[in-house]
Amino acid sequence: MSVDKVTLIQAISWLRSARADPAATRARIEAALDAGIHDRQVGGILHATACRVALDYADASRAVDEAAQAVALDDPILPTELRAEIRALYSAALSYAGRLDEAREVLEVAERQLGGQDDGLLDIQRGALLYRVGELDRARQALDRALDRIPASAIVDRARALNNRGVVNLYLGALDDAQEDFDSGERFYRSAGLHMAAADLAHNRGMVYARMGNLPRALRAFDAAEAELVELAGPIDQQIIARAEVLVMAGLAEDVLETVPGAVARLDAAGMGAPAAEGRLYLAMARRFLNEDGAGEAAEHALQEFTRSGRLGWAAIARDELVQAHWDLTRISPADVEQAHHASEELDVHGMQDFATRSWLRTALGACILGDRMRALAALDRIRRRDGSFAVRLAAIEANARYQQLRGNRRAARRSLLAGLQLLELHRALFGATELRVQASTWGAGLAEVDIELSWNSGPARLLQACERWRAAASRPRAPQAHAPELDRLLAAYRATHGVSALLLRERDGPAASERARSAERGLNSWLRANSSAVAATEPATIDIGEVRARLNGGALVELVEFAGSLRAIVVDQRRMTVVDLGSASALGRAAFQLSTTLRLLTSTLGTRGEGQLALSARLGLERLAAAIAGPLTRPLLHARHIVVSPTGSLHAVPWSMMFGGGRVVTVTPSVAAWLRAFSATSGEGVTCIAGPGLAGADSETRTVARLHRGSTLLTGSEASVEACMAALNGCRLAHLATHAHFRSANPLFSNLMLSDGPATAYDLEQLEHAPDIMVLSGCSTGLVAARAGGDLLGLSTVLLAGGTSSLVVASLPLPDELTAPIMVALHQRLIAGDEIGQATRTASMRDLESPTGLTTASALLCMGNGQAQLRSKLKHEPGGNHQRIASGDVAERATAVEGSDS
Repeated sequence: MSVDKVTLIQAISWLRSARADPAATRARIEAALDAGIHDRQVGGILHATACRVALDYADASRAVDEAAQAVALDDPILPTELRAEIRALYSAALSYAGRLDEAREVLEVAERQLGGQDDGLLDIQRGALLYRVGELDRARQALDRALDRIPASAIVDRARALNNRGVVNLYLGALDDAQEDFDSGERFYRSAGLHMAAADLAHNRGMVYARMGNLPRALRAFDAAEAELVELAGPIDQQIIARAEVLVMAGLAEDVLETVPGAVARLDAAGMGAPAAEGRLYLAMARRFLNEDGAGEAAEHALQEFTRSGRLGWAAIARDELVQAHWDLTRISPADVEQAHHASEELDVHGMQDFATRSWLRTALGACILGDRMRALAALDRIRRRDGSFAVRLAAIEANARYQQLRGNRRAARRSLLAGLQLLELHRALFGATELRVQASTWGAGLAEVDIELSWNSGPARLLQACERWRAAASRPRAPQAHAPELDRLLAAYRATHGVSALLLRERDGPAASERARSAERGLNSWLRANSSAVAATEPATIDIGEVRARLNGGALVELVEFAGSLRAIVVDQRRMTVVDLGSASALGRAAFQLSTTLRLLTSTLGTRGEGQLALSARLGLERLAAAIAGPLTRPLLHARHIVVSPTGSLHAVPWSMMFGGGRVVTVTPSVAAWLRAFSATSGEGVTCIAGPGLAGADSETRTVARLHRGSTLLTGSEASVEACMAALNGCRLAHLATHAHFRSANPLFSNLMLSDGPATAYDLEQLEHAPDIMVLSGCSTGLVAARAGGDLLGLSTVLLAGGTSSLVVASLPLPDELTAPIMVALHQRLIAGDEIGQATRTASMRDLESPTGLTTASALLCMGNGQAQLRSKLKHEPGGNHQRIASGDVAERATAVEGSDS
C-alpha cells in the first residue's frame, strides 16, 4: 500500500504494533506524514503513533509535539478507546517531560469529554501520573481499577497496566506483588511480539531482585534487558538511571558517577526531564557516599526540579538527601534533627518506604546524640516492626535493637542484633563477588555499632566476640569458582589494555586507548558482580578463647576496636584477657597517616641531602606513635614472646613491626577468625619464584632465591605470563614474587602484580583453587588495603588470605631497590634454616636500623596471617639445587625503558 493512501485501519494497526518494531514503524510514519495525509482521522492516528515511537526512543520533546497534533486532529467519530489512548499518550509525553500539571489537565479534560467510556486506558495513565507525584496508594487504586475494566483480550493494555502497577508496588514494598505483575506483564508483551516493551519490563523486574537483596540476580536482569534493548536499537538511558538507584543502595557509587552524567545529558537533550531529574538525585547520593564535594548542590538542584514539576514524592526523597548531605554528627543541632524528622514524615506520607525507613533511623540516631530520648524512641517505634525489602527488614531489626537498648532491655537488644546478623549473612551468601560481600558489610554497620556499644563495658571476652561478629568479610573463605571461559576472556581483555605494551598505546592513541581500558575494566567488573558463585551462609563468628591461647604459644593477641571516637585494645595472653584504653581514635589515625606520609617521602629521597632530616622526622613519629599505642600496653604484653595485632582500618598501615620493643615478632591479621583459619590451611608442595617486568634487580633477586630451594620453579622474562604464573602458584608451598605492584584504593580488587603479558589482579588470584601457603610479595605497597564502610578491609592480602594462604610477607611502603634483594635472600635463608616466617621477616628486615634506608625497609615489611609457619616440615632444602624450569627473555629489559625503575 502506498503511503499516500493509508487507510484508517492501516493507521490503527501501526499504532497497535508500534512497539513490536519501533524502527520500522518510525520509517513508515515519517514517509506517510511526508507524503501528506488528507484524512483527519488517519492523520491523528499517525501522529499518535509517532508519539508512541518517540517515547520508545526517549525523545519527550518530539513525543509532546506529535501527541499535541494528534489531539488537535481528534474526531468524535473515532472509537472512544482510541481517543482515550491518544490522550493517555499525550499525558505520558508531558509527564516524561516533567510537565506534570499539564499532564494532569489533559487527563481531566479527556475524562470530561469521554464520560468515562475509555475501558480503563485513562486509568493506566492516571496511575502512572499519581506515581510520579508521589501518591502511591492512589496510584495503585487507579491501576487496580484499570485492570478491572480492561478486557482480557486487550493483552497489550493489560501489560501496560501491570507494568505500572508493578512499579508502584515496588516502591510501596509489596515485592511479591510487584514480581507477579512484572512476570505477567512480560508474558503478555512477549505474546504480542512487543519485545522492546518486554525488555523495559524485564529491567523493572531487576529492581525487585535488588530490593529482595539479591543484587547479582538484579544485575543479570539489568544486563540481559539492556542487551536486548541495544539489539533492538532502543535507548537505554532510562535503564541506566534505574540501575543507578540500585548501585547507590549497594554502595557502588563510583559506577554511578561514571555512567549517569552522560545519560542525564542525553535525556536533557531529548526533553526527558523526569528521568533526568532522578539521575541528578542519584548523582547527589553517589557523591555523598564517596564524601565528594557537590552532593548538597546536586540534591538542591534535584529538589528544585521535582518541586517545580509537582513531583512531591520525589521531592521528599531529594529533601531527605539534602538533609543527609549536610548531616554532621559531630556538630548536630536540634534544628538538624527537626529537619530530619519532617523529611521522614514526608517520605512516609508519600509511601516511599525504603527511603522513609532509613530516614527515621537517622532521625533517631540524631535524637540520641542530643539526648532527646523520647523523640528517639518515637522514631524507632515507627519502623521497628516494618517488613518489605531487605533494606527495610534490616533497618527494622536495627531500630528494634536500638529501641530495646534505650529502654534498658539489653537481652532483647542482643536478640535483635543476632537476628540482624543472621539476615546479613544470608544476604551476603548470595554474593560470590568479594567486592559485593565486603560492601554488604555496610548494611550491618549500624547493628555493629549497637553491638559494640552494648559490649563496650561488658568485659574483654564479650567485646572481642562483638568485634569478631562484624569483621573481615573479605578474608573469609570463598566458594570454589567453576571455570568460566567468559571470565578468562574478560581477564585477557583487561590485561591487553593494562599491560606494559598498552602503556605505549595509550601514549600514542590517547583517549581512545584509555576508553578501551575503562571499557575492559567495566566489562570485567560487571560480569564478576553478576556471575560469581554464591557462598554458603555461615553462622556469626564465635571465637574460642582456648584455641586462641593454644595458637599463641606464649605470645599475645591485640585486637583494636573503635567506638564513639575512642580506641581500645583487647589483649589476650596465656593467663588473662584485658581491655586497655588507647585514647582518641582520630588522633591516632592522624598520627599514623602523618608517619606513613613521612616514610613515603623518605623512600623517595633516599640518597639525597634531604634523607637525614626526613629520617629524623620518621624516627620521632615512630617513637610518638609507639608511645601512644604500645606504651599503655607495656604491662599486659610484658611476658609476650610475640604479638599478633588485628588493627582497625585507619591503623592497618602502621609499621607494626616497629611498635613493640624487646625484639618481639609482630604479625598482623584482619581478624582473629582469619588468624585462626590460617593455622588450618591445606599444605601445598614446591617453591615458585617469579620475576615481573620493568623492575630493576627482580630477575637477579628471583634467580638467587630460586637457587636456595631445591626443585624450585623459576619464571622470568616472557614466560612469566599470568597464565603460567597462576598455574605455578596454584597449590604450592612457598611463592616469591618480585614484581611491580599497583594498589587501587578506589577499586582494590584491581590492585595487581605486573607480569610479562599484563597485570595479575586480585581477581586473577581469586581464581586459584588453593593459593600458596606462604607468599613473599617483593613489591611496592603490596600490603596496602582499603577500608570500606562497615570496617572491612580489601586488598591483595585479604584476597590471598581468603584463598587459603597461611602467611604473607608484604610491604606497606615502597621498598628501596638497593636493599630489597639482600633482605629477601636473607629471609629465605632463615626460612631454610628453620625459622618461623614471622621471625625470618624480622631478622631479615631489621639488620640496619641506623641508616635511613634500613629504617624504611624495617618499617615497610610486614608479616600477615600465621607468623609461626615454617618450611622444614614440608621441604628439604639444599642450596645450589637444580630448578624444574628456568625461563628468561628480554621482556624485562624492554619494559624498563617504558616504566623506568621503581620498587
